[in-house]
Amino acid sequence: MLSAATALRVLGDAKIGDELELVAFNALPAALSKTFRQHVYYTLANNVSAKRGSVGYEIDYVDGRTPAPRSGCPCCCYNLHMAWPKLVQNSWAATPDGGLAALGLFAFRSRRASCRG
Repeated sequence: MLSAATALRVLGDAKIGDELELVAFNALPAALSKTFRQHVYYTLANNVSAKRGSVGYEIDYVDGRTPAPRSGCPCCCYNLHMAWPKLVQNSWAATPDGGLAALGLFAFRSRRASCRG
């Protein structure tokens, strides 16, 4: 998500923002347990089983489809809590003329900033 937010700020492509919102408000919540103590690394549409084993991806984790405190890449269980705060943090960008632009991401936010002019 942070990579997509950075690309959105740099490129200004609305399609990147749409994809970022899709991940933030659909894929991420679907990957989490109600208690936020477990997650699933690979959130697959219509996946009716959570078996341990290879999925066939280039970077493949045997436990990537299994809900657990640590599923798939180990860094996700430590960085997971930063997803939505980073979305809000990156929903604003400076403009070339010294102004401030809201990137149109659906995130509750307020910003205090100094702008030229």
